[in-house]
Amino acid sequence: MLRSNFLRLCQRTFSTKRSGGSAQSTNHEARDRTGPRGRVGKRLGVEILTEQQERERRRIKTLERKALKEKVKNEKESGLRKSRTGKVIGGKKLQMRVFKVKSSTVAEMVRNLRARGRAKLQRAETKLRKRV
Repeated sequence: MLRSNFLRLCQRTFSTKRSGGSAQSTNHEARDRTGPRGRVGKRLGVEILTEQQERERRRIKTLERKALKEKVKNEKESGLRKSRTGKVIGGKKLQMRVFKVKSSTVAEMVRNLRARGRAKLQRAETKLRKRV
């Protein structure tokens, strides 16, 4: 028991991937910089970035964010992404984003609405059917 705990602690401290034993840190870099909220062991493996690297990383992140925004905008314009917000279905106010509505997705959505009671579910079904 003690041995396994010790091993676990080692693994946590030197955040390496289990297989292959490569000393490559897992995707906790983001958490490393969050200070005490991250796992204490993980913070031992903090990668120290130069200011230039830091700037570069930030620049890439903003570019990615802009690209995603652009993509969403294009989808909205081309009608691929329709957002329907705040419709009350089965007693729940839902925010739904519908991609290319087909009857199957409607059925799935209804199934996923954990509607309280059978009657509410049926009401939700008719509402959705009317809309599509």
